[in-house]
Amino acid sequence: MRKAIIPALLLLLGLAALVYLHIALNLTVQESNLNHLNHWKPNSSAVHHSLLDLRSVSQKKTQFVIQLTSRFRGHNPPMAVRYSFDPSGHIALFCPARMETWNTDLLALMAWREAKTDLQINPIVDIYHTYIGILPLKVGSLTSMPGNPAKALIHYNLLADTHQLDSSYDSTSISNISNGQQ
Repeated sequence: MRKAIIPALLLLLGLAALVYLHIALNLTVQESNLNHLNHWKPNSSAVHHSLLDLRSVSQKKTQFVIQLTSRFRGHNPPMAVRYSFDPSGHIALFCPARMETWNTDLLALMAWREAKTDLQINPIVDIYHTYIGILPLKVGSLTSMPGNPAKALIHYNLLADTHQLDSSYDSTSISNISNGQQ
């Protein structure tokens, strides 16, 4: 009798692991639908065409971040993602702190590629985590790879805290950037 309990427990444990794996893979598949970001409305082509008639770089940058932000805010279901240009000319990407890192990477890479194409700049994308009730926290940045500007390099500040924010910011400028003001 005792000999039959051990295989039954192992079988039960194995089935539980398979159910957990199935659920985890389904969640990952749903989240990885972000791979098609540049097809969401307005898609990358629509963003590019909306910038063609604008003459000033400032207008193009403003329209660019408005279009990118609306891609996520207007999606069903909406995503709490926002883009802005900070005072130093970097693209600021604001994502919920709970967003998976690979999805944040996709958002940053998408903005970097589209800015290179649409604005003819080699941007730096600063990545911020947003929280309810407190200022955004800079957790990383995407830059061109040294020696190979066609590829991107993403660096995260593991164990980031408020002392690691860029020293050129004060709380007012961060608040203005996070509110979409420049």
